[in-house]
Order: sequence, then C-alpha cells, then structure tokens
Amino acid sequence: MQERTNTDTNEKIVSIFSIMLFVFRYPLAGAAIPSLKQHIKRREIYYVDCKVNLCFWTAYSFITMPNSKDKRWKDCSRIAEAKHIFSRVNGVEFRDNYQGFDFVGDIDNFIKKEQINVHMYTYESDPPHYELTQNYLVNGSDKQFNILFINDGINAHIMHISDVEALTGFRFCNICHKQAFRIGDTNLQQQMRNHMKKCQKNGGKIVKKVILEKFAKPFVPHILSNKTNKYLLANNLTHLFKPTRYYITYDIETLEKKVNEKFGDSSQVTATLIPYAIASTVKLASGIHSFYYDIRSENFLDKWLEQLFEEAKQVKKDNKYIDETIPQYYEVSVIGFNSAKFDASILFKNLKSKDWTISKMLQEILGMDYIRKKLSEDKYKEYLVDAAKHKTRWDYLKHYNILDSRVIIEPIDYLIELMFKYNVDMLANISISQCSNAIKYSMAYNGFDINGDYNCESTDKSIEITQNYWRAKVESYIEQDNKKNRDSSNNVTIDDYDYFKELFKNQRCHICNARFTWKNRPTLDRIDNSKGHSKDNVIPCCLYCNVCKANRDEKLMKLMIQLRKYALFKQLPMTLTSDEGYQLLRKGITGGISNVMHRYNIAGETRINHFEFDQENKCVYSIDLDYVMTHVVQLDFHSQYPSVMSGEPNALNPYTNHIIHMPAQLSERITDQDRCKALIYDTNRFSNDSLVVDKMQLFVAEIKGHVDERYINEVINWGPILRNIDIRTNNETIGEFMYNHLVNHQLPHDKTERKLTNLVDTNNEVMSFNNYYLWILIDTCHLVTDEIVSVTTFTKHSNFNSFVKEFMNLRQQAKDAKNEGLGQFCKLILNSAFGGDALNSEKYSNTRLLSANKTFIQHLMGGFIHSTELNEDLYAVQVDRENCRCNTCLQVAYFVLDSAKFWYVNFIYNFMNKAYDMSRMHFVQGDTDSLTWAISGNPNRGPEQLFEEVIKDQGFFDTYKDCVFSENGQKQILHIGAEKYGYNCIALSPKNYIINDEIVLKGVILDQNPQINEQTFIDC
Repeated sequence: MQERTNTDTNEKIVSIFSIMLFVFRYPLAGAAIPSLKQHIKRREIYYVDCKVNLCFWTAYSFITMPNSKDKRWKDCSRIAEAKHIFSRVNGVEFRDNYQGFDFVGDIDNFIKKEQINVHMYTYESDPPHYELTQNYLVNGSDKQFNILFINDGINAHIMHISDVEALTGFRFCNICHKQAFRIGDTNLQQQMRNHMKKCQKNGGKIVKKVILEKFAKPFVPHILSNKTNKYLLANNLTHLFKPTRYYITYDIETLEKKVNEKFGDSSQVTATLIPYAIASTVKLASGIHSFYYDIRSENFLDKWLEQLFEEAKQVKKDNKYIDETIPQYYEVSVIGFNSAKFDASILFKNLKSKDWTISKMLQEILGMDYIRKKLSEDKYKEYLVDAAKHKTRWDYLKHYNILDSRVIIEPIDYLIELMFKYNVDMLANISISQCSNAIKYSMAYNGFDINGDYNCESTDKSIEITQNYWRAKVESYIEQDNKKNRDSSNNVTIDDYDYFKELFKNQRCHICNARFTWKNRPTLDRIDNSKGHSKDNVIPCCLYCNVCKANRDEKLMKLMIQLRKYALFKQLPMTLTSDEGYQLLRKGITGGISNVMHRYNIAGETRINHFEFDQENKCVYSIDLDYVMTHVVQLDFHSQYPSVMSGEPNALNPYTNHIIHMPAQLSERITDQDRCKALIYDTNRFSNDSLVVDKMQLFVAEIKGHVDERYINEVINWGPILRNIDIRTNNETIGEFMYNHLVNHQLPHDKTERKLTNLVDTNNEVMSFNNYYLWILIDTCHLVTDEIVSVTTFTKHSNFNSFVKEFMNLRQQAKDAKNEGLGQFCKLILNSAFGGDALNSEKYSNTRLLSANKTFIQHLMGGFIHSTELNEDLYAVQVDRENCRCNTCLQVAYFVLDSAKFWYVNFIYNFMNKAYDMSRMHFVQGDTDSLTWAISGNPNRGPEQLFEEVIKDQGFFDTYKDCVFSENGQKQILHIGAEKYGYNCIALSPKNYIINDEIVLKGVILDQNPQINEQTFIDC
C-alpha cells in the first residue's frame, strides 16, 4: 500500500489502488503556530518559545540538557543549545533564514549522527487523542526521543514529550516501539511480558512463523482448490462439471478534480478523480443486456449498485447447478474494463450502506491490460462523423461507455472455454497466474482415474518409532479423547512402546495398505469412534489417511488417498513438510539477471573489450583489443522458464540423459560430508542410460566456493554465478566513476544495497544451487567447493512436458495465423505457470475493513502497516500477520529459476565459447531470457551476418546448431533466436537501451515522452 522510501524532495507518493496516486506533503517544522495553545498546557509536553524555525532542535535539547529538580534551563539556553546541535549534525552554522526541519531529507542523517530513535506522535481531534504516527529507528541504539508533531495544514511545530504513557494512556513496547498496551488493562503486565519475550527474540521485528503441512500432500489446484470439481470427481459425476459462464462487466468514466485538501495531520491530497458515468453489461443464459447511469442522475452510483445487485440474482441463478446438494460457488464475478482495481476504489464509499456491505477484500484480480494509443488524423475524422450520429455528447458517451463494457464479453467467453478444456474454472480463480498453474497441474494429472490402481512399494526403510515419538502420540490421544468427553482411562500408555514399535514396523495402513516409513508416519485409527484410544479399539493407519478419514465422507477420503497414490506413482510434486527445506528454498529463490557490461557500442568505432586477471599482482585490467565491432546481435530464449520445466531432451545438456528434470517430493537433508560429496560428484550425471538416470535424485546443495585462480580469465568476462550479494555503494567498492555519478546526480550512496550480479565466487557466503547449476559451475567453470553445508534431495519427474509442448505449439499456430491476441495469451500462460509455485505468503498482509475507532486501535498494534479511509466510518487497514502458510510446491519454483540460469550459462560456456571466437565479441547487456553481443565480424557485410564470420569450430557448430537455434523464427523449446540486430547499441542501464533507432525503456510510454530519442541516449 505504501512504499516508505525517502526522496530528495519533501514529497511522498503513495499508490493506493493500482493507478490512484496520492501526494503526501510533510510541512517543514518551524516556528510556533496558533493551534499549539491546547497542547502547551499539558505537563507532559515541553514547549520552547522561539521566533526562528528551531523547534525540532529545541525539542531535542531536552534530551541533551534534561531538566532536573535542581536545574531548569531557560528558553534562551535551550535555543543556544539547539543552534549548537544543528551545527554539529549538519556541519554548517545555523542561519536565521533556515526554513525548518525536513523529515524526508533530514531525519536519516539526524538519527545516524546522534544514534537515537525518534518517535513521532500526532493529535487527532475526533475523538480527541494522541497517537503514535511514525518511528525512525537506528540499529543498536537504546536512546529514545519522543516528539509531538502539530500541523495546521500550512505550518507545523514540534515539541518534546516527557511522558508518553501519561499523554496517550498507552505503554509502548521498548523493543519494537510499535505495540501498545492500555494502561488501565488488568492484564497489562502479562500481555507485555508475553509480547516482549517474542519481540526480544525477533529483534523487534515481525518474524513470521511458516506453518507447513504435517505430511506431504499432492498439489492438485484444479481439483483441491475447487470444491465443486472435488465433489463431482469423488462421486463419479464429472460429466456435470461446468465453468462459471455468466457474469457482469462494468466501465467507469472519470474526470480529474483539483482539491488541495488537508489529509490527516501531516499531509494533503492535491487532486482526485471523480466518476461521471458508469455502464454495465450482464451475460445471462437468456442473452446479453446493458444498463447505464451518469452524473445527471442524483446518486447515480448508488442507483447503479442497486441494479447491479438485482442483476446479480439472476446471474447467480443461471450459474447454479440444478442439484443444490452439489457444493458450489455463489459469488458473482463483476469484471472491470481498463483497471478494475482502480474502478473498485472509486466505488468503496458507495458500498457501505444499509442494504449491503463489503465482507472481503481481494488482493489480486484477473489482469487485463489496456494499451492507450493516440488517435491519428483519419481516426479523429471518423470520430467526428460517428459523433454526429448522436443527438448530444451524452448520447455519444452512453453509446461508447456501454460498448466498452460489451467489448470484453467475447474474449472473456473465449478464455472461459479455453481454460475449461483443462478442467479449470477461470472465474473461480482470482489471477491468470493461478489459472495457468492450475492448467499445468491439470495436464500433469491428465491420466488420473479415481478407480485406478496406483499402488507402488516404497523403497524407504520401515519406520522404527522412538520413545519420544510414542510419548507424543500417547499424550495427543489423551488430549483428543478428553476434548471429546471420551473415556481415556484405558488408553494406550507409554509402557506399550515396544508393542506398537513392532506393530508399526511390520504392519501396514489398514486403509491404503502402505508401509510405514519416516516419510509416511503412522498413527492409530479408532475402530469404534464413540470410544477412546484403548489398545483393543485401535488399528494402525498412516497420518494422511487418518486425516482424510476424519471428514466422515468415504468418497472424498477415497479421492484424497487416490490422488496421493497417483502423485507417488508418477513422482509428481508434493507440498513441503520440513521447515529447514522451506527456509533453504525460500531464501535461495533468485530471480533473473538484468545487467549492462558495455554501455557504448558503435560499429566502426568501439573496440572489443575484455577483462584480464593478473594472478601475480591480484588485479583486473580492462583491455581494448585490436578488433573493432561491426554490429550487434540480441538473442532471445524462447519461453525460457517453461522450456526448462518441460523435460524435453536437448543434446547440448550434458547431464541426466540430456533432460532437465523437475523436483517432486523432498526426500531428506544430508549433512554427512561423504554422502554430500558422493551426490555432488556422482559420475552418473553424465550418463545417457535412462535406467541409470531414473535411480538418481535431484538435489539442492549449500556450499561455499570459488573459481580456481588459474581459470579466472576463462570466466571473468561473464561471471557464471548469478546470485544476490550486499554491495556497499562507496568509492572503494564501486569505483570512482560510478561513485561520482551517484554523488553528482544526488542518488543514494554510501549505503548497503542487495543486488543480483555476476560473480566468480560465492563472496565467502554459503549459497545454494540446484544440481544442474552446480554441476556446470564445477565441470565447465572450474568452481572449487570450499565448504559443503548440506545437500537436500528430491525425487524427480518430467510430467510438465505435455503442458509446455501444447501451449508452445498453440503459440506458434497463433503466430502463423497472425492471431496476436491468442499468441500473447499463450505466452502469458507459459511464462506465469511457475508463479503459483513461487507464491510467497510471507510477503502478504491482511486488509481488514474497520470502523474509525477500531482503526485507531490497530494503529497502536505492532503489525500495523497502513490505513485508507473509504467512507465516513469505514477504513481499509493493512496489517502484517505473524503466521503464514506454504501450501504450494516451492521446490518447483526454485528449480525453474536455477535451471534457467543453468541453461543460460550452458549456452554461453558449452556452445558459444566452443563454437565462436570469443576474442572477437563482448557481452553488452542481458536480461532473464535475452543477451546482446557486440561482434567484430566482416566489415563488408551487414548485421544480418550475425555470428557467421566468427565461427572458430565449424564441425562443433554444425553438430549442435539445430538443438540451439530455432528455424525460421519458430518458437521451439530450449532454443534461442535472433531477436534484433543492428550497427549500434547504447545500453544506459538494465532494461534501458537502444539498438539502431529502436528504444527499449521499461516502464515508460515512449509516445508520451518524445524527448527520449537516440540523441538522448548518446548524450547520456
């Protein structure tokens, strides 16, 4: 909701809903203002009468020169002390024309120099109270400075608070300085002890506890996340399953209105958008119809909402199943045209009424991009002719407003039917990423039959339970029975350990007939559910089956057990149960590289540049070679993320029979050094025998390593280790040129930033790599492992092959048919398919809808993030959570990202380095799935020569070219194509470059910024 970062102006921009921008201005704190009178009378507030803008510094004088019983400092002394502090902190003498303290520009320097935490409080008049607004904290300091910030909309003043508890009526945690406890609460001491114990452990931060499944479950979102599909499949009624076909669309027209109103105590809104017309189209079984309201009608949004809810009744009825015993969704989808999130923000204040209310806020919706284009002269003439057909402008507006709400009906219907082909109900999901992930797993489970035989014998050793395991079980059985008022006097006891140890070792689950292992742990299932866990009333059962049986529905139990059997039989991904495994994968997930190595590349002028490491003097030289570049070529990997998850063989891959496998279930974490080395250096990785490869497991290894100095010059021009490291942006680290650039342009410097970059070692840190990435670093890039911390193993599969191949083929067919819309949709489905696996709920917060009074209470809680007023007594309050869950297959996302890096490195080091003369080219810039090279080729040929003139090993090139380069622009799995080529490339920064006259500048609409052109790039 709010990005709390400082800029070099005194403005903060806060994005509330997609594109609604609020500009928050912090008035400079200075001389006294009239509204101070009521606060000065409070004995907890210290005021200094001063005619110049020194209030922040005079308030701080109460910290540096505190009053005592024997000595109370006069105002003149405090003013002198304030000027002295000002000079010490800012390095300049105080002048009377000083404008006042700027919290945006000055606070960081102040807390750093003085090593003190600043806590800002403000006053709210309705109801009258003082509240904590902001904390400015410096690590390692226990000094506190409490200030009261008073603002009258134009000017502001700061005073020192001597007693926060007396002023606010709350006691604040002295560790996090956020959590508040009401002074009069009878449980104050106990609440504070409990909170501070947790707070101290986490260093004052909210460290979320990740709640994982107790046992691995199959991840089948198209079934298990859709209660209707789940029920119908369990009851052999899949022929009844249907998608949500009926819905409502809407489109709002708005105008900008200048307001310049005070907003809260420390900021103001300069402009807002006012709706003046709204249209909706209703898709029903009986047909399509539309309705429209505009500002000429009183309370037109309320009238639109009233009709919307009436129309929704029929939509709900049309979507219903005839058999009402079938679990189903009754929500009606209302889809906005051109930024639905923004439209919804306008309607919030109208959604709070006596007839309806907001019960839930969704964080994400189906994405539908809308591209703004300027009208050409001919199009404008067409508009004038078309407009003349309508009597008034209002008629014209109504016509096109309704048309906008109708135009998306056909594409939505097409997507609904396309996704339903894969048993995915599009409107039952809230994002394209969620839909595409469901399609991916739907196709992986395409062969599933609820009545199929998927029994497979586990090769794991039978479990031998420990006494601690049995003791925990006995205690949980007693707790369960007592909770349900069952007689537990004859329950199994600790003394029965030996009996049940043998029972679990030698018997099987009475439901699924599986052996008990540490991956498939046992429990006891009661024969007569009315009785307790007595020895004669229990039989062995695996935990998974026991939980599935607990819902009392035999058919659903069978479905869940069969899904698990199928997942194990096909080695499909299952959810994580190990916290160590979760932390390893979550911390190790690393996005794609985006970097620039050579900014200025002009044909006939720029020399090919290489780095060279001087082993003797331990320094690196940048050397311009004799070769002058003739052209640039940009290569693009075709749908790289889907390609590496496809399981499609490619001869350029030297490992596991030329196939990149995906992980299924986490097996174990190994720390034994001999076992770790055996897995990492297993020579079977080069095997082309499918029987040998089938027995191998995938792994993620935590290691420290470096490239041997003797081989650094082989990798120095493109560091093969792509990982995040902390970089200090000072002169010593980033060099004089870049440091001066930051200083001269008033950009942040002398601070630590975490950046993804190219490395030739692990920066003396423990880093994790998947097996493919680590193998190529060791085998091709001469990585030496200095330390092995652990190796975590996974079973493997290649069951995403059908998904990737089908959508790659569909994308190519769309391209051949010049169907740009379908092609973009297939690309979106492919590229977002791994996003559902990477879902990071740790980053999520809750948005609660609260009254003004409850919102105030939330402001005093440690998890509070931000609040937005929606109506007179309705606020959207963003609150951080202490717990989160991981119900997705995080291991799949990790392997997709690391395998993509493996394929990137493999292409450069195992193809380009062997096929081409690399001394005649240098790397210009690259992105996640693209890379640009400056080449010194034949000066008598144009850029279309690509790499033809720099081939050094024609035999190698001819052998592997067909498994590397795509034919005739075709989109092929694990292939690469020439995206652009030309004479020049100027790359100013990542995702910001020009090849010839084609500009790429991510996040900027070039049509609206004509000042950005080729000359602009040259001048920079």
